[in-house]
Amino acid sequence: MDSLTFTFQPSNIDSVRHSRIQSKSLTIGGFTDCNVRITSNLNNRRFASVTTRASFSNPQSEEKQQPEEGSVEEVRIPKAWLNASKALEARLVYDGRSQQVGIDCGETFSPVVKPSTIRTVLSLALSHSWSIHQLDVKNAFLHGNLTETVYMHQPPGFKDQQYPNHVCLLQRSLYGLKQAPRAWYQRFAEYVASIGFIHSQCDHSLFIYRKGHDIAYILLYVDDIILITSTPQLHNQIMSLLSHEFAMKDLGPLTYFLGIAVTRHSDSLFLSQQKYAKDVIDRAGMSSCKPVATPVDTNTKLSATDGDPFENITLYRQLAGALQYLTFTRPDISYAVQQICIHMHAPRTSHFNALKRILRYIQGTINFGLTLSKSGISSLIAYTDADWGGCPDTRHSTSGYCVYMGDNLLSWSSKRQSTMSRSSAEAEYRGVANVVSEISWLRNLLLELHHPLSHATLVYCDNVSAIYLSGNPVQHQRTKHIEMDIHFVREQVRRGRIHESEWLRATLHKWLDDEYCPEPTNVDISNVAARSYYKSLIENQTDLGDILLRMAMELETISYQESFHGAFSSANAAINLILERILHE
Repeated sequence: MDSLTFTFQPSNIDSVRHSRIQSKSLTIGGFTDCNVRITSNLNNRRFASVTTRASFSNPQSEEKQQPEEGSVEEVRIPKAWLNASKALEARLVYDGRSQQVGIDCGETFSPVVKPSTIRTVLSLALSHSWSIHQLDVKNAFLHGNLTETVYMHQPPGFKDQQYPNHVCLLQRSLYGLKQAPRAWYQRFAEYVASIGFIHSQCDHSLFIYRKGHDIAYILLYVDDIILITSTPQLHNQIMSLLSHEFAMKDLGPLTYFLGIAVTRHSDSLFLSQQKYAKDVIDRAGMSSCKPVATPVDTNTKLSATDGDPFENITLYRQLAGALQYLTFTRPDISYAVQQICIHMHAPRTSHFNALKRILRYIQGTINFGLTLSKSGISSLIAYTDADWGGCPDTRHSTSGYCVYMGDNLLSWSSKRQSTMSRSSAEAEYRGVANVVSEISWLRNLLLELHHPLSHATLVYCDNVSAIYLSGNPVQHQRTKHIEMDIHFVREQVRRGRIHESEWLRATLHKWLDDEYCPEPTNVDISNVAARSYYKSLIENQTDLGDILLRMAMELETISYQESFHGAFSSANAAINLILERILHE
């Protein structure tokens, strides 16, 4: 248990900032985790106080002196504070609401590990049968070092009898300080770097260790830590080092992390937020609601003007934010949640009805979760799609993607595009650019994790114009304004990181289905025979889709521009052109 060290100064706050000659150091130990809210009521001063109803664990058994230069006076907690009930524990916190940037706080941002990183690392650990343990840090924020000058009053019950009117100068970060998470993160990152871990550049809350065949990963989410090691000996070695520096405890194999229940089987992990989902439903007062089969009504689209303004905006935002966190293990509600979050600034009754439909869907699928299985880790496969002008208010398109490594779903997204697309090809291509960006990040992450990919990533898209743009140096009047995205995707295709011929085959296969390809006209071969013949060609030759598409584009009867905005806007016309070319060869 770490102790707290305070420096007491004269009570005149203005003079304190100019004189520190008569300062005294005081060590207070024995604080434990709190379940009592501690507030400040000190005339808007930047100080905090502790309630007198709190009780503390025995400081005599847990007190540890803080190494400081000069003498340190120890003050033991009065016996009147002790309580037999462990439920009555408290933590001294700081009221950070009154902090001012540049005065008593500077940078406050603290990175947390990305969900995609967690799923990727867990998939790797599962594939290698490595141990996955969760660690707990006692009073994590107290380990952070402060660089700013921050004062607070002496907490009641701990006032120095010799200097009762002095105030405290904080030397360690305290819970409630805006910079406390950042201070803790910096302290932890510096230490793990000193024992051989390397800071990931793809995710700053991922730390990687490798020495010979020994590999270890640390995932940090504020004070929640996952430790993955390749051998039990390496696990014991790292735990010994961490426990020596911090009040660290090994909680055993990962079972519960960030509100996510983790169930491990012999060859899989099941991630579930069932308890969290039930709490969200109860918070909305819908514990007895009737389930529905789908999270959205596909026949309607949410508009910013439909319905009356929803009165309880706070409730809407709380539930929408809770549903957004639920997508950590529920990709099936990503699109629906994205739609209601768009209107979080000014919700209406129609939006709240859509939110309640999501809750009704969750009620019927509350046991759903995400399964990570032991599968191949040698390649990535991605799928992307987009609508065109789907938003009824702005006519912006919505694009989505999902990325698999083997059978494991690592990353997914549903997001409204920031600009308006002038064609469906542009909307689809922006979706391709988004997934290619995510793939590039995942490939770099796997490289840092010492699992580089040797094969190009397959990306499936169902728009032939977007596919052709990705691999060919063409530019047109209606596509030149998306030049940056085009160059980015083409560069990835050129480097062999993204494979495009599979896109063409998938698209042409789709055109051959009855739904997309009506009976061809003006050809001497029957409909059934044409499909059978063409499918056999695609199955037997990997790059035939690319070859046939180029042949069709070179027909003298059409120009490149016409092919994009005329014949190739129709699947039937494209198939006719290709079939005619085949029959004339």
